[in-house]
Amino acid sequence: MQKVILVMIVVMLSASCTVREVVSAQEVQIQARSESDSWIDKWRLGLGLGLDYHYFEAKLKDDFSQISKHLKSTRSQTKKNFSISPSLEIGATLKKDYYFGTLVSWHYLNTNAESRAPLIEHDRLLHDFQMDYFLDLLLKPGIKIVPNFMVYGLIGPTILKWSHKTSQFRNDVLVKEFKIRQTNVGLGAGLGFEYNIKESCSLSVNYVFHIHKSAKNSGFTSVPKALPPPFNQIIIDGPVSKKVEPSYSTIGLRFTYFL
Repeated sequence: MQKVILVMIVVMLSASCTVREVVSAQEVQIQARSESDSWIDKWRLGLGLGLDYHYFEAKLKDDFSQISKHLKSTRSQTKKNFSISPSLEIGATLKKDYYFGTLVSWHYLNTNAESRAPLIEHDRLLHDFQMDYFLDLLLKPGIKIVPNFMVYGLIGPTILKWSHKTSQFRNDVLVKEFKIRQTNVGLGAGLGFEYNIKESCSLSVNYVFHIHKSAKNSGFTSVPKALPPPFNQIIIDGPVSKKVEPSYSTIGLRFTYFL
């Protein structure tokens, strides 16, 4: 009888130890999950409106050298412009002092830059650089310096709709047009700072530089060539090309309301 009692006591002690080990393992799992969840302190979704100052530049290369060797030039067209841009921001505060989000903003421009340049004899060129709109899709990693003030970076793709037209005139009469129309993806990168006016409102200032791949166009045209007396001039036909590379910088002041 005593042996039976001893065996029962040993079994009960063993079961008790097993239960404690299971409970301990569950507590460790729960603690690990809570620590993992604590990485994200708070999610936020915001709607914003910005006032932006833009500086646009188109680097232009004209090449008429296959018609005449010296007819080749490089120039820049620039334009300054203001716009109002709506935005959407989704992000989360991490470990109280860090932030990671996505900022989407749409910028309607509808502006252009024109420039004129002599070509040869009585021929001249009129260049028209047109910007319609661009859309920024930027990642926004940040760090809080103080509870209400954050410094952040911006980087991501940007979509620009633009066009460029070169018109060739001879004695003020249109001879030829060369057009480029593009809606292409470039890269935007910048930085900024944000001040929380209160928990649901913030005011931010940022700078973003955008660059896009160049676009080319080619065709055929004619240019006059002077001849020695008693001859006057002749008209020469041949291939021509141009390359345009757009870029732009934006400084923005943005108010955001978080839902």
